[in-house]
Amino acid sequence: MSLVLRKVDSSFCATEVDGELVMIHSGTGKFFSLKGVGLEIWNALDRQANLEAISADLVQEYGISAEECAAAVEGFASQLVAAGFAEFV
Repeated sequence: MSLVLRKVDSSFCATEVDGELVMIHSGTGKFFSLKGVGLEIWNALDRQANLEAISADLVQEYGISAEECAAAVEGFASQLVAAGFAEFV
């Protein structure tokens, strides 16, 4: 899973309220609400864009299987891309 993900900062505006990030896509009006591990992955993109490295960090933190984590991270990344908030590079 050597995928690299990058936020498309120009496509959305976001605000954080009570530990939840609400993002609205400026072109489509679609919105995403992130909290918990989803928000953790989103914030990790500011430091590390490689999904394999992000997944490895989550495996260490939560003690889940590498395969399960990789599939979940990749699925989440695909949702972000489909909504226009991020892109694979």
